[in-house]
Amino acid sequence: MRAGDQAFGRSAAADGASFAMSAPIARLGFRQRIEAAANHQASEHHAAADSEASR
Repeated sequence: MRAGDQAFGRSAAADGASFAMSAPIARLGFRQRIEAAANHQASEHHAAADSEASR
């Protein structure tokens, strides 16, 4: 588990996409990582809301 994964409550094994993203994310600073994670979470939330609305 990488340090950033623990902060956001995920494990590397549970998040298969995290391996593919590890290289670009590793080049980001701490604040940029927090912002990227928040943007990703918001994006997932919007996608879930859109999916629910289309049912």
